[in-house]
Amino acid sequence: MATTLKNKKTVVFLHSLPDPWLKKLRADDRVVIRCNKSKKPASDESVQKLVKGADVIVSALNPIGAKIMDAAGEQLKLIANFSAGFDHIDIKEATARGIAVTNTPEVSSTAVAEFAISLILSVAKRIAEADQFARDGRYKFWDPRLMLGLPLAGKTLGIIGSGNIGASVARSCYHGLGMKILYYDIRKNDDLERSTHAYQVSLTNLLKNSDVVSLHCPLTPSTYHLITINHLKLMKKTAIFINTARGKMVKESDLVKALKKKIIFGAGIDVFEFEPKISAQLKQLDNVIITPHCASATEETRIKMGETLYTNIKAFLAKKIPPNLVNVEIKNIIEEEL
Repeated sequence: MATTLKNKKTVVFLHSLPDPWLKKLRADDRVVIRCNKSKKPASDESVQKLVKGADVIVSALNPIGAKIMDAAGEQLKLIANFSAGFDHIDIKEATARGIAVTNTPEVSSTAVAEFAISLILSVAKRIAEADQFARDGRYKFWDPRLMLGLPLAGKTLGIIGSGNIGASVARSCYHGLGMKILYYDIRKNDDLERSTHAYQVSLTNLLKNSDVVSLHCPLTPSTYHLITINHLKLMKKTAIFINTARGKMVKESDLVKALKKKIIFGAGIDVFEFEPKISAQLKQLDNVIITPHCASATEETRIKMGETLYTNIKAFLAKKIPPNLVNVEIKNIIEEEL
């Protein structure tokens, strides 16, 4: 028997997500889909109108707090996040309202790790700067002093956060480039230590002794502005700083100072403190590569993220606990409602 309109769940997409798995959801007679048809994220005012009556909100880095939840109404029971990170969602508020929050963990780890490694190599070898130099017609003759970069083999990589992405970067650099590995994390990573002979150290120790520092921890109140000018001053003048995690963990104005004054050699930055705004001063510097939050951007990864998202929504529709539940503390509440 077909599901009546009254019994259908309204799923609202806050961002255009043109993935193949969406066809499966559209074919599901248990749902009504409402989308933000613009390729740009909707404004707060537009989101509040769009989510009215939503049972499920699909978010892609759109900020979701009490106002959005209020606008949706009491029937809102799932915020399905199209990313591994969920710092843009007020988890505490959602939990207090009995709203499940899910994410798409792990599926983007390989792509982000590969991207971080690409930035490390590109900054060390001054790839972007050399490319622009050649395009500008400034290459007139071979010069043994031209575009001198940094060696990586045998140097030390320091990863801040040794989860899936950080550990993957460490393994690739250890096995591929012969780099020594230091890591800073609140938890000991025995597997990483066994596979790369990594040492767990303090943040200060890591910053002082690493030739490359790569940031891979989640954004939390304790990691907000984790890296400031005082931290950057601890690093070697020949060091490289990489951030493919979250922009707000780095005080961007301090990073600009460090790059301008050559306190560090260079940086590769995919995320920004006031994203999507990027500091005008940062854009003007030659010793930084900036990219538009695209570390996980491969066709395969986006499809896998969509499949994971669909799995979470499908579980909700089937009145089951979503497999990638972020706020696990409401599991009992969900089970009672089911």
